[in-house]
Amino acid sequence: QRFPTEDHLMIHRHKHEMTLKFPSIKTDNIKHQQLFLVMFSDQTPTPTRFLKNCEEVGLFNDIDCSLEHEFRKAQEEENNK
Repeated sequence: QRFPTEDHLMIHRHKHEMTLKFPSIKTDNIKHQQLFLVMFSDQTPTPTRFLKNCEEVGLFNDIDCSLEHEFRKAQEEENNK
């Protein structure tokens, strides 16, 4: 393949260098296939899974406690007037 300028050739070479080379999925060994799928599967949580994870770590409890504290404080200040 011919390139009009040296820059085009360098870009073409760089593109080939940056190309990811994944192992072939056509392997007889099931363990290799499973490892490939685990390594390259999408781990992005769905909105439902994300909210469930927030509940599990107690994120919403921390928010609720903070809001309750601020509400009680505002009520006490209002009652003291």
